[in-house]
Amino acid sequence: LVAIREEIEPLLIINNSHYLLDDAVNNYITVKNIITAAGIEQIKHFLATAFIRQQPERFFSAPGSFHYSNVRGESWQHITRQICAQLVAQHHITADEAQRIIAREGEGENLIVNRLAIPHCWSEQERRFRGFFITLAQPVEVNNEVINHVLIACAAADARHELKIFSYLASVLCQHPAEVIAGLTGYEAFMELLHKG
Repeated sequence: LVAIREEIEPLLIINNSHYLLDDAVNNYITVKNIITAAGIEQIKHFLATAFIRQQPERFFSAPGSFHYSNVRGESWQHITRQICAQLVAQHHITADEAQRIIAREGEGENLIVNRLAIPHCWSEQERRFRGFFITLAQPVEVNNEVINHVLIACAAADARHELKIFSYLASVLCQHPAEVIAGLTGYEAFMELLHKG
């Protein structure tokens, strides 16, 4: 509620009552505009993503985000392994999470949104969603799609509401031309994009 209040003022929340109008003559309002189903869906989406939009830094941290100097011809599997190894060495993800990500990418289960590859896994750790933005020196082809950057993500297996973070991320990325995503220069530029979302 606090996140919503910071984004929208004034704020009015109407709670339906079980009283009949005759019993509550002084406690009713006349509705002049009915919100359509599409409008309700927009409100639901807005409410569900308010906590992400206001502080994406909680989910996508600067430590662990870096530049990977891949070379032309370097395979996607090798790039993924090297990035995961660096994140494990820095204690941002576990060796088990790295193996899950590498295995998933090896199976061809690649999540790519607007030239950004999102290797990810469900984690058994009790930590919340963690994402790390990695820029690449060279574009690389993954499943016949050119990607320019990588976002490694680990979501808690028992917190399926974290899927909303992926949904928000996809909606923000799809709002921009591929050239804008490809031109992101680092973590700060990525955060600026998410804040605009």
